[in-house]
Amino acid sequence: MDELLRETQFDAGPNGMYAAPRMRGAHTGRDEVRYSIAHTSRLRVPPPRLAALVESLEPELQPFIEPESGRIGTGLIALMGGAVHFAEPEVTDFARTLIKAAALLGSEASVRILRGWIAGEPYHFRIKLLLTGVQCDQPLALEAEGIQVEQLPKGGYPADLAPYFPPLFLDMPSLNAYDLFGRTVLSVDGTASPALYRPTRTHGDDPDWNLRQVWAGGKIPCLTTEGWREGLLEVLSIACDGHVDWTHDWRDVGDVAAFNLGTSTPSWRVGVHPGGDVRLEKQHLELARDLDVQWHARRQQGRSPEIAIRYWLKSKRPGVGLSDRFVDLRTALEALFTPGDRAELSFRLALLGAWDLGADFEERRRYYDLLRAAYTCGSKAVHSGGVKGTQENHKTLADAQSACRKAILQRLAEAEEPRDPIDVALGAPSGRSSGLTAV
Repeated sequence: MDELLRETQFDAGPNGMYAAPRMRGAHTGRDEVRYSIAHTSRLRVPPPRLAALVESLEPELQPFIEPESGRIGTGLIALMGGAVHFAEPEVTDFARTLIKAAALLGSEASVRILRGWIAGEPYHFRIKLLLTGVQCDQPLALEAEGIQVEQLPKGGYPADLAPYFPPLFLDMPSLNAYDLFGRTVLSVDGTASPALYRPTRTHGDDPDWNLRQVWAGGKIPCLTTEGWREGLLEVLSIACDGHVDWTHDWRDVGDVAAFNLGTSTPSWRVGVHPGGDVRLEKQHLELARDLDVQWHARRQQGRSPEIAIRYWLKSKRPGVGLSDRFVDLRTALEALFTPGDRAELSFRLALLGAWDLGADFEERRRYYDLLRAAYTCGSKAVHSGGVKGTQENHKTLADAQSACRKAILQRLAEAEEPRDPIDVALGAPSGRSSGLTAV
């Protein structure tokens, strides 16, 4: 392969011809313009050299070549995006991809990766989310699940951020790189397989699209759903008692990117970056993991506190008026403590909530007064259109949000059907243990 590379050139159009050493320098450097030029350059390889490489590859790739079309199936386009016709290339085109990968990574590294795929190794990648609402003083990790959290540098120049983002990310429209300093990035390890397969041709000219992805070792249920971002950040919000959101996500495929003839584009949305970020700790990640497993179990049982969680989260949103937050919190409390019963809601909610949350008379009395006050504020917001922004009302909101969160944690931990509300009010022994301690 090294000898072949010495005779190969890469046509970068108006930027001239690149040799393999220059290609590798552009790939590994921080200059995004040169990176883009290298990855879009056209391969110029002597035909006899290319034919010899194809001849040597065919026996190795035979299990993955469809005899009629001579095409080989890869999951590269399904993993990273790009033109559909590159998903199942002919062996000659795949050989060209290997040559370019060898120029970008080095011959030894590219051949080692290909041999791993032939032996059944999956693709390895990381999904990354740029978060709002949290910060971390030091890198955090759940090793068994392959989840990591790190904080970006707090200051410097945009070029200092380049190692943390995919190529050309910082050139995205409407993105101010200086707004990224100090932000937090969460990443999740993933695998995708099969890396190589024999096309079935059962879909005509369409590829098989049979790539199976596993995130976090399959240990986080919400990561198996289409709404994985929201699901993951909902349990993280509950765990750290804040409002965690995201603005950008992307897939870091590492060296596998050198084999892709297509392009991969990060996704993003307009997000709010609130002040007063919660300090994220490892115990929050552990609690979020456990909460997601419990929430999944409650869904399977048809007993998920879905409405309470959704509206509690809405009550924690930044940039929302005090009245709207009380309305959302009232809905969450109703869903927890007065399901299906609209009579004398304020009294019933406060009474049943106090019995549910308090351990003795003094604590129950405090919860009773708190829940009635919170419900009253919510009613004022609905019926009179506003709640005064007094220090007392802000404290009532924060305390009631904490009480609602505590009840959500208890409901998620309940493996059995919750007790009848009348039994609760009459003081029947609960026999319940939450199994989780609020952080």
